[in-house]
Amino acid sequence: FFLQPHPGKRQSSVTVVQTCALPITTRLGNQTEPSVAMDAAGNFVVVWQGPQDIGNANEDIFAQRFKPNGRPVGGEFHVNNNPNGKQLHPKVAMSKTGAFVIVWENNAYWPLDYFEILFQLYDSNGTPINANTANLLSQCRYPDVAMDGNGNFTIVWMQNDIYHTSNIILARQYKADGAAKADPCQVSTTDFFSIAHPSIAADGTGHFIVAWDGNPGPATQDNILARRYKFDGTPLSGEFIVNTTLTGTQQNPKVAMNNQRRFIIVWDSEID
Repeated sequence: FFLQPHPGKRQSSVTVVQTCALPITTRLGNQTEPSVAMDAAGNFVVVWQGPQDIGNANEDIFAQRFKPNGRPVGGEFHVNNNPNGKQLHPKVAMSKTGAFVIVWENNAYWPLDYFEILFQLYDSNGTPINANTANLLSQCRYPDVAMDGNGNFTIVWMQNDIYHTSNIILARQYKADGAAKADPCQVSTTDFFSIAHPSIAADGTGHFIVAWDGNPGPATQDNILARRYKFDGTPLSGEFIVNTTLTGTQQNPKVAMNNQRRFIIVWDSEID
């Protein structure tokens, strides 16, 4: 991975930032699935997945902290405690004061088709809070996470329903110390059969929005769906369709939200 911000010239109230590429990690093998989060002061964390060793099929989760000027804080570090199987699809979220949480998909039972969602919480100094914590044990995949300004966070993921006949989107809220606020709740109200990668964003007070792709019919007819929530997990809307183009596949949404609770959703659209 390569990333290095450099402060540039300041013009009126706008700071011009120039970039040049410097390596985040020099680990051997394919380092993939990067994710990044930043606090209010500009400190940031990058996470990714990579092989344990060359020739080893197991995958681990790694992270590196950075100062606002792009200088590394310490060295890269291992996130997952379990060395078995594949640790996949990491995502990271950060509070305004620098506490952060990393969430990922654990397939420690690989090659068996069994997945769970794990997370690791850290304080603003990068010290782990508790050990890797299981969010839910089941056919859970493709997690994402959002954190409010005070460190409370919400995890979303895709899961097979109890009959293993379709997929649903679930969410679970946590306090800043990592304790669960409540049981998981179902976000999607229409079951779907395609593979979805949900995306979540939150404002500073914890209001959040979840977006995903899905359709009760074939995957080639996927729409982008979304649902809004209050900070306490109360729905502010039902499930709604985002896209106005209804032909072709709409997939892979990403969502962002500001502190005025305005949001933007982007996605891939298949064009014939």
